Amino acid sequence: MHLETLHHSLGRLVVASAKLESSLRRGLATLFMVYYHNGSILFEGQSIEWMVSNTKAVLKEPPARPEHERAIKILNEIQELNNKRNRLVHGEWTKKCEFACDGDVPGSKYCMCIIRPRNALPDERIFYVTRSRYRKTAETHQVAIRDIDELVQRMAEVESEILSALDACSI
Repeated sequence: MHLETLHHSLGRLVVASAKLESSLRRGLATLFMVYYHNGSILFEGQSIEWMVSNTKAVLKEPPARPEHERAIKILNEIQELNNKRNRLVHGEWTKKCEFACDGDVPGSKYCMCIIRPRNALPDERIFYVTRSRYRKTAETHQVAIRDIDELVQRMAEVESEILSALDACSI
């Protein structure tokens, strides 16, 4: 059906998220003034979750500045985008919501199939992704190719936003 398009969009998502992660790492090195030889090694290999959590902890320390609040807001969005990315990249893709619904209607209280928001732009290229989580019920999300492409676009936008925000915090 549209499997090739799905694979192409997922590939773009992986590239965009890797770029965002690298930019966040560079921004942190600037923020923490890690300019000495090999100082940025502190951030190498760290997950987005780690970088976001620790940067927010530092930015919440007094004295609070408006630049810090802006950066924290962007970091929260990065965490949210990364969670969506992980669901899409690490999930199992199907053309139907069979696994989680077990015959129930998607969107009903008995079906763990989470449908796209009603205000989402239409797209006939619909798939379902299920990601198992440790000690949590697996959820299946209805996803359109357009949703993946919008996530890629937002990651590119937030990449420049966080670099600008962290640069303002380090001045």
